[in-house]
Amino acid sequence: MTYSNRRIVLGFSAVIIVAFGSIMYGFSVLVTDDAAGADFSTTVLSLGITGSGIVAALMARPLGRYMDRRGVRSVTVVGALLACSGLVAFSFANEPWQVFAAWWLLIGPGTAAVYYEPSMVGIAAWVAPTSQPRAFGALTLLGGLAGAIFIPLTERLVSAFGWRTTVQLLGVAILLTALIAARWAIPAGQGRYASQSSPVPTAIRALVGDRRFVYFTLALVLAYLSVQGLVAHRVDRFTEAGFPLSTVAVWAGLASVISMPGRYIAPLLVARIRATALTAGVFGVMALAILVAVPGSSNASMIGHFVLFGVAFGAITPLRAMVMTRWYAGREYGEISGTQSSVMFFVAAFGATVVGASRDLAGSYVPILLALTVAVALAAVLTMAAGRADDRLRSRSTTSDS
Repeated sequence: MTYSNRRIVLGFSAVIIVAFGSIMYGFSVLVTDDAAGADFSTTVLSLGITGSGIVAALMARPLGRYMDRRGVRSVTVVGALLACSGLVAFSFANEPWQVFAAWWLLIGPGTAAVYYEPSMVGIAAWVAPTSQPRAFGALTLLGGLAGAIFIPLTERLVSAFGWRTTVQLLGVAILLTALIAARWAIPAGQGRYASQSSPVPTAIRALVGDRRFVYFTLALVLAYLSVQGLVAHRVDRFTEAGFPLSTVAVWAGLASVISMPGRYIAPLLVARIRATALTAGVFGVMALAILVAVPGSSNASMIGHFVLFGVAFGAITPLRAMVMTRWYAGREYGEISGTQSSVMFFVAAFGATVVGASRDLAGSYVPILLALTVAVALAAVLTMAAGRADDRLRSRSTTSDS
């Protein structure tokens, strides 16, 4: 079977839309008092998704190594099966330990295999480097539909069938989508471009001494920690401030629509604007989006937050891919990217719990939102530092060659 770039991107995108939409975006509805929040505390549910993120982070590097050598197709199918099983198990939970078991033992490993990371590795392996900016842009553009579809869809399903049946339906949707994509669109094997060498070869053991990697990873840790916590609780933040759940769900979905141009355009802008500088600017807009959410009770605060968040959020994932493939493209890309993901998502997994616990402790979302604003602003500074470190590394390489 011939796999065109378009088919590969469409297959991975379909899996991301359904899996990311059902689990990450669906959680923002499930955590409310109209859904699973009526049966479990915010802390319990937050610990559930936090634990799943920790498990996914711990799996990222070995999974990346496996994908470098064996490909992505089998990973996608097994991950979807685990995610589906976990959501079904969660739907039958009546005690906190059952919530933790479903999220930590099943959903966590599943998300490691059906979120963006395997798709990025697959594109790096199967799509020519000259076509990768457009492929990454298209992948994240289509992935932006996840929130637009699944936040309002989850709210409607919960209203119609209750949260338990809704979770079961979402799990089945993930599995069916992955099976179809694996059969129709995702190639088997290592990939045509997996063996290309990096312009600046970097061994895994040397990454800790690579200032580009260290600074950029720290920036991503701060940004993703903040974004993960915000996405999990922003619906609750505005419903707590007095807005109806249906209204907030619509605007949260619209934020995903607003993010779509940035998802596609940002990778293409790298031809004109340096990837690290562009990423730092995106983090600046994200910091402003969080700051705007602090007042909370006005239409300007809610709408302004979702608009600014949408503008920035869509560009983060493809820009990370552009930075990393330009620095580390080659046969070890999956393992290098997985190493970064392990650190990044391990810390980011605590985002939902940190935000939820801070809200419960302070009785308000305001203090934690201010802290997240500072964290994302610092991420912008670290990203610029990573760009300068790359300049110095390449300058030394050029000098030694001459």
